[in-house]
Amino acid sequence: MKRIVCYLMLFVVAANTIAQEAPKDANLIQIKTSDDIDNAFMKVGRILGTEGIPIETVDRTFYMIVTQVMEKQYGFLGAGRFEVKLNFQFDKTSEGTIVNVRGSYRETSDPDLIKPGDFMRISNKGGMKGSVLKETWLFMDEIAQKSCDGEVNYIIEEIQ
Repeated sequence: MKRIVCYLMLFVVAANTIAQEAPKDANLIQIKTSDDIDNAFMKVGRILGTEGIPIETVDRTFYMIVTQVMEKQYGFLGAGRFEVKLNFQFDKTSEGTIVNVRGSYRETSDPDLIKPGDFMRISNKGGMKGSVLKETWLFMDEIAQKSCDGEVNYIIEEIQ
């Protein structure tokens, strides 16, 4: 009997630690943290620096951090390449801060096809492991989750 109770308790704990699954077409990662807006802002800036992600804009007036465009490799033996840029927007709440993370990317594996301003919004389109769609989403999700502690929500934001 004790053994059954122990297994049941382990199952309940494990079930509660499973992260929310991002819905298909989610394009906004929202993190609710108990940190005040200034601490959340500093934490994200430090994590980006630790991860070697160059910052283009730090705006303390509008509480926004934008990364520089970075090139990443993906796929078999890193044969594919894409450029990516992330945007962190901070909103103060009565319980702490909401950090909204958005991103854009463009495929750069074939230089002949690259056009200026050819960036697309990162979203959870699914895609096969190793595809540009999958890898851009995974990169944005990984950085977002490292940047703040808190409740993570995936949102499908209408694009105007």
